[in-house]
Amino acid sequence: MPKITATSPATVRYATSLFQVASDRSVLLEIDKDMRLLASVLTDELGEALLDPRWSASAKLEAVKKSMAANLHSLTLDFFEVLASRERIQLLPAVAEAFASLMDKHNNVLRGVLESAKEVDSSALLEIEDTLSKKMSKKVSLTVNVNPELLGGVCVTLGGIRYDGSATGMLQRLRAQLDMVEI
Repeated sequence: MPKITATSPATVRYATSLFQVASDRSVLLEIDKDMRLLASVLTDELGEALLDPRWSASAKLEAVKKSMAANLHSLTLDFFEVLASRERIQLLPAVAEAFASLMDKHNNVLRGVLESAKEVDSSALLEIEDTLSKKMSKKVSLTVNVNPELLGGVCVTLGGIRYDGSATGMLQRLRAQLDMVEI
């Protein structure tokens, strides 16, 4: 079975529909919170059970209602019921990711990854995010990954573009320049 991604046509349709209804009802923040919760839950035992094809759709719906109904908006429960009735619950993690992307676009947020050789303190991270936000004309939100192979400096990946300011990257560019010099 092929991997379902946030860009799969069915995933995009479901996420877009949920986003539009949530927007029309002015409950985008609540549904966003619910989708993040459901996406995180799908990594535990309940998630494994929900994705198990041996469970019936009604049993999956009942499990969610019993364990999470108090924490979920009624629209989220209705949406989950639609997925369950169409036997599409396996789309939920990708739908949650696609919904998060729609929220980011709606809120003019650009998410990215900052790699550094050492842990980055919160004030430095905020400064980097602010600087990038001004340059990109969007609110930049970065996730930090420590990569000791960088030696020093940072690499930032935003919108699929990698900005390499690491010592390793600088050394590689210098090597490439020296390789081009004829002696």
